[in-house]
Amino acid sequence: MARTLNFSQDQLDKAIELRDKHSIDREQRAGLVSLCIAKTGCSRETAALIFGIDVRTVHDDLERIRNPIIDNIGLWGGGNNHHMTFDEEESFLNSYLDDAKAGLIISIPKLHNEYNNIVDKITPASTFYRLLKRHNWRKVLPDMRHSKGDPALQKDFKKKHSKFRWLKLS
Repeated sequence: MARTLNFSQDQLDKAIELRDKHSIDREQRAGLVSLCIAKTGCSRETAALIFGIDVRTVHDDLERIRNPIIDNIGLWGGGNNHHMTFDEEESFLNSYLDDAKAGLIISIPKLHNEYNNIVDKITPASTFYRLLKRHNWRKVLPDMRHSKGDPALQKDFKKKHSKFRWLKLS
């Protein structure tokens, strides 16, 4: 008979922390869940506790192993409320890429309004910002110098008003 191992609560907490820190993909997890149940004879609830997943996910993983034909990967959740396909979004944004490369300022409210006109629906700003993030668009901050600033006027101002800058009050 095999010797049973005893673990302290600190060791179990460390194991759970390591489990939650590292992730495995769906197919690999399904195989490991099936092996865990088949070889150790543990319950589905115990396997769910070991892998840090819900019991329903254990059932789905076992079904995925038993019936690979009924594999639902890629059919579950998300993307149901897209107004455009990814390629349509990309072509919409690429139409403004030349302006951006030329150094013109592209304002988000303007793009957002045009997007709303194309999809014929008013969408929240957060939806449009997610679209920009999805296509790796980012905000480019302006230079440290204002574009309308005149260095000669600034230098003249410093000369005239420098004596008032540091005065001792008492």
